[in-house]
Amino acid sequence: MLYKFSPLLFFLLFLNCKEKEKMSPAKLSQLYGQWRIDRSSNINEYLVLNSNKTFKYENMGEGIKSFSNGKWEIVNDTLILNSIMPKECFYTSRFGSYCNRTDIIIEEKIIYTIEDCQPHIIEKFFKTFYHTKFTIKKDSLLYVETNKNCSNKLDKIKLYR
Repeated sequence: MLYKFSPLLFFLLFLNCKEKEKMSPAKLSQLYGQWRIDRSSNINEYLVLNSNKTFKYENMGEGIKSFSNGKWEIVNDTLILNSIMPKECFYTSRFGSYCNRTDIIIEEKIIYTIEDCQPHIIEKFFKTFYHTKFTIKKDSLLYVETNKNCSNKLDKIKLYR
């Protein structure tokens, strides 16, 4: 009796398993290329999404440079970025909104790409993207803030062409 219900049981189980919603190749190709980040007029900040699912980030301005490289993926209507740590020593900073008092650099909070190293270039930071999410809109990408202390609606990060 159990054998008669097994195929039906497996069918119902697999019917409930939902596969990741896939984006059409045409829509996916619209994401490739350079995206400007709208945050400050004094800073030139951009993200490049490559067709091989890698990305490059650069930020230049006010005497400081930041960069990152990594991999990206799409889950439903969300772009997710993950950095690949460089083999050289750099100070790091997290990509995201600048919250009141949370981004003040104090000695105990300084993080390096390699533990206990001393960066040779103090004006260049590695920007970390760790499961960093952006909601995909028609002509823009909207940063999804994960730090609940930074929910300031005036400081939304938007990427555009």
